[in-house]
Amino acid sequence: MTDQPQIQVTLETFEEFLRENPNRLFERIHGEIVEKVVTDEQGHIALNIGTEIRNYLKQNRIGRALVETRYRPKDDQLNNRLPDVSFRRTESDIVKVGPVLGMPDLAVEIKSPDDSFRRRCRLARVFTMDSILRRLAPATCALFPDSMTSSGRRTSLASPTPA
Repeated sequence: MTDQPQIQVTLETFEEFLRENPNRLFERIHGEIVEKVVTDEQGHIALNIGTEIRNYLKQNRIGRALVETRYRPKDDQLNNRLPDVSFRRTESDIVKVGPVLGMPDLAVEIKSPDDSFRRRCRLARVFTMDSILRRLAPATCALFPDSMTSSGRRTSLASPTPA
């Protein structure tokens, strides 16, 4: 994995790339294709967080807890995100093909220690500072297990975001 700037790809090129690589996880961040490699530690943390959200949702049927679900903001042609854990306050049908159009109400990103510090900061900024997420995702959190730190933001959860 490098910190070199990559060429921005179109949405159509990215979707074709995903079809050609069905057994790997990729995100499209500001037009750049970024492979997502999940470690044992990340999987463990994601499961723990997802389990707690799911346990809450069993008692309070207000939406869905999801893992590695692809999201694409409706008005954005440069981004497709795969938060490690997400929550959507929705009663709509489950999306079976393609990305969910819109952003989750909560996005959790767990960063791997093999990501460079510069790239980790850039990706954390994508989830916590990005204008699309500021506008569409009421709560975001980036976790850095190797340094035992986190970065997050929360806005009002009073009204559901578009799904």
